[in-house]
Amino acid sequence: MGITIILGAGASRAFTVCPYPLQSEMLEKMLHFAEKPPDRKIKDNFERYLPKQRLFLTYAIMRALNQTYQQFELGSIVNNEINRHFEDVTKVIYQNRYSLDKIFDLLAKQEVAEYESVTKAHWALTHAISFFMLQMFSLKDSEEHFDRAHIILNSLIEELLQSGQAVNVIDFNYDCLLERLRFEYEGSSKASFGWDIGRPRKVLADDFWADTISELITDGKFREPQDGENFSLRASLIKPHGDMCTFLMGKAGIYYRGVRHSQSTSALFPLKLTDITEADAFLRTSIMPPTESRRRHSSEFYDNELSRFKTALEKSLIFIIIGWSAKGSDEYYDDIFKKAFQNSNREVNVYIIDKMDTSERIKELFCNYCQIKSLQVDGFTGESSSKLREHLKAEISIS
Repeated sequence: MGITIILGAGASRAFTVCPYPLQSEMLEKMLHFAEKPPDRKIKDNFERYLPKQRLFLTYAIMRALNQTYQQFELGSIVNNEINRHFEDVTKVIYQNRYSLDKIFDLLAKQEVAEYESVTKAHWALTHAISFFMLQMFSLKDSEEHFDRAHIILNSLIEELLQSGQAVNVIDFNYDCLLERLRFEYEGSSKASFGWDIGRPRKVLADDFWADTISELITDGKFREPQDGENFSLRASLIKPHGDMCTFLMGKAGIYYRGVRHSQSTSALFPLKLTDITEADAFLRTSIMPPTESRRRHSSEFYDNELSRFKTALEKSLIFIIIGWSAKGSDEYYDDIFKKAFQNSNREVNVYIIDKMDTSERIKELFCNYCQIKSLQVDGFTGESSSKLREHLKAEISIS
């Protein structure tokens, strides 16, 4: 019996030490972090990278809004000009309440006519997102109390694997929270299962003095994986949107960064904007919004993840949906669900944890070939995770 766990923004947002912002909030938060870091630790650690963060954000937004942007691509712009343009685009975003989805959508509409230039803007924006993820995670305090929802979920995955179940985790979030928490918090590192990521990848060593992550590849600085990939029990980890830890080069190159999923500031930026292309000697982030684009086929990574996504839908009889409403830009996945369930004559059981009743939307997504076995609307917490485990015990033989 296949079991698929789907994690939306609500799952990562529940990690109170550094709550993951909703897509609708993320762009404004990114602009705020790039202008005035809300924490002294972030300012000290990342101050020398903030001008490039402002450059990438400004260029991507100006390109999306069809404002004059060529001076950015020519590399002839100085920090004072960047800061001035940054202030201007920030005002536009706040005044119009543009979301990250809106900027990606505006870029996508222009790519037919100007694919190369739009590609630079797209990757600049996704590099900025990756850097923001690092900034945000640096706010955390490992001594602070946090809800153990993710730790309990990891334990549940292990129990399911030990009982002989095939487990898939579809994580739509850009962070690597579920994997990271297994290593970084006391009592969370006892899991005896690893992640099957479905593809070979090279893991980059830590080097805080490299100017870019691409230099680590040039210098051959790799290390052995330390995230449990060699365990006999493994759950499939599927990232249709990519994440802050995975980087791509050319069509087939896939690289992973950091000891225990940590990042360093050297991981995130090419040396200059002109280095961003789809087939060059520089890495690009794997982050990809849920939109249809030629860029989805610029790397084998995306086609591979969508293929694994579809297989998980087709072979699972139990679905656990945590913090994913499947609305907004995530409607991109409607057709994938429709093809998997329409006329399938296969009814699946669904368990939902959210802060609202999403059952009608979920039924629509599964073409009504599902039974809602449990609906919890108090959010993803240690308590709701424990209740989920009890509900599953009634259906599956787990200890």
